[in-house]
Amino acid sequence: MKCLWLSFLSLFLCNVLLAQHENYIRIVPQYGFVIPHRPSMGVLLQGHVRGMELDLVRHTNGSKAWQRLYRCPDYGIHLFIADLGNPSMLGQGYAVVPFIAFPILTMPHAGFSFNIGSGIGYISHIFDVRDNYKNVAIGSHVNGVMQAAFEGHLDLSQNTALHWRFAFTHFSNGAWKVPNLGINIPTLGVGVSHAFGPSYSKLAAVTPDTLSPLLPKWALRIFVAGGLKEVVRYGGRKYPVGVLQAACMRGLGKKSSLGLGLDGFYNSSLPMILSDSLGNKGPAADGFRLGVVLPYEVHVSQFVIALQVGYYLINAYPAQGTYYQRIGWRYKLNSHIALSYSLKLHLAKADNMEIGVVYSL
Repeated sequence: MKCLWLSFLSLFLCNVLLAQHENYIRIVPQYGFVIPHRPSMGVLLQGHVRGMELDLVRHTNGSKAWQRLYRCPDYGIHLFIADLGNPSMLGQGYAVVPFIAFPILTMPHAGFSFNIGSGIGYISHIFDVRDNYKNVAIGSHVNGVMQAAFEGHLDLSQNTALHWRFAFTHFSNGAWKVPNLGINIPTLGVGVSHAFGPSYSKLAAVTPDTLSPLLPKWALRIFVAGGLKEVVRYGGRKYPVGVLQAACMRGLGKKSSLGLGLDGFYNSSLPMILSDSLGNKGPAADGFRLGVVLPYEVHVSQFVIALQVGYYLINAYPAQGTYYQRIGWRYKLNSHIALSYSLKLHLAKADNMEIGVVYSL
């Protein structure tokens, strides 16, 4: 009976959201600032961030099981352009970010949602040892971008709506090129949208064979990934890094899973970082780390949002921190194999990018 009521509620909410048009275009001016999350970044703050976001958005209509499961989310592409508040040191930031917006509260002519996305960005002014040495935030023009936002809307007419959003945007190259403290930008924005395209008259019928299946009650995940990184004192050289993870996962219904596992890391830059005052390289074993990890996954159709927090049990370099985090995306090729892209962090500082594969038993 509970599942039946949830199905009716999901259908009602989808109808509320999608009773008009399939697509809309949205423009939202942005105003914010760069967070100086390290003391050395204070010199970069000379003004506020002023930007613009152009969004191309598509509604979902509940025709697929995952759409009903998440109350018919929107998805699309953010096009982000901003003056970063320091024309000589930071310049401008640009980003293209695919996203999905999960409804939180829906009403006949208004709504509130949580938006998350990941894409690629460009920073016009980067660190240069002679001409821009005070820019310790970013060392490469091309960067990965992650964005999260809370946003709301109010319909002004059948085709036009008012939008407001609070967003957090992060630029980082995952230590591919140093310096890489990253650029973190909270912004507020108010804008408008215009709907176009075909209208939805009703949702697809809910039939038992199209309902989302429960996630496996228990599963073993094997995660293997690698990447390259630079370190400040030895710039120019790329050091290989890798991780092997084994985790036992418990399915929590149809949407998410939670687990416990172990991470085995090798970071080939650590023996160099831990070299003595005479420059003698540390033992290779210094590059190995072992951590216990708590992984959490959100399953959206073939995509998985992976969020993890871990604690080092063996760590030759505690100055970097005893806790680590991982955020990433996975794409399921089938029920056993998924491709993975993730960013490993120590609090707000990226440690390295990880590109790999996940095998589920």
